[in-house]
Amino acid sequence: MLIKFIALQLVWFGSAAWYCSSDKQQLLRRPLARNVAALALLTGTVGAVLLLCQLYPWLAASFSVLTLLMFCWCLLALLSAHWPKALSTLGAGALLMTLLALLGGANVA
Repeated sequence: MLIKFIALQLVWFGSAAWYCSSDKQQLLRRPLARNVAALALLTGTVGAVLLLCQLYPWLAASFSVLTLLMFCWCLLALLSAHWPKALSTLGAGALLMTLLALLGGANVA
């Protein structure tokens, strides 16, 4: 449970950092630097795969993280359109990832 929770949060914050580096994002006044966002996305994705490899085979863990990454980007686009404040959007996404980990983590996605 703890491994799934940490892995999902890593994917969420990595994808949020990448989203916030876009010129079209509306959460921050100025976008994040691409280098920092790419490092956060890469670290979060690889960390999540390594954590989920402790529970699942590497291929299943990789596909789960890829699915979660696409889910997070779609969720970010929808949440940022309805909640323009960064703290509420990022907090709602982190809460949703926590609920996803409680309900089954990578198995749900």
